[in-house]
Amino acid sequence: MPISSAQPLPTSLPFPAQHRILRVLQQRLERSAFESIQKWHPQLGQANGWDCAENVELHMAFRALDRKRRTHSTSGLLKIPKKGVNRLRVDIEGIRHAAVHRQLQDHRRLLQQLHSAREFATVWLGDPQCGGEIEQCQVRINRLFSRWMARTHHLQGNLAVRMGRNRI
Repeated sequence: MPISSAQPLPTSLPFPAQHRILRVLQQRLERSAFESIQKWHPQLGQANGWDCAENVELHMAFRALDRKRRTHSTSGLLKIPKKGVNRLRVDIEGIRHAAVHRQLQDHRRLLQQLHSAREFATVWLGDPQCGGEIEQCQVRINRLFSRWMARTHHLQGNLAVRMGRNRI
């Protein structure tokens, strides 16, 4: 059966590329969380056995920081609406889950996770450098995805033309 040029285009990056992005993002956020906790909440790190960045699990760090945020009113993080915190939690935990369980994310979901990761790094962890790195990654991924989609569309068009010629 011929493939028509109207066939829907892929909605995600190829899995190997996406998995690498999510894995690196997870590790970068875990390192940033470790550094932030060591600096601002050393007792939290000690209580959880986080003596190095490799011992920090992203979802556990988020939950611990959220508990800390809710119990200490001195933080500007309290101004974040509960709905916003819940969305952030879903995205941050989703980064780790997708990386660990090798789950493909569609492009919009990946961009939402990157947006939340940048917010988590800059607002929650106080790490503008990490936030900037994530923002650069987001821009590069958008550019890469756009090019990949254009190339896929071009190849599908060529294939449809060639298949049409072979039918004559």
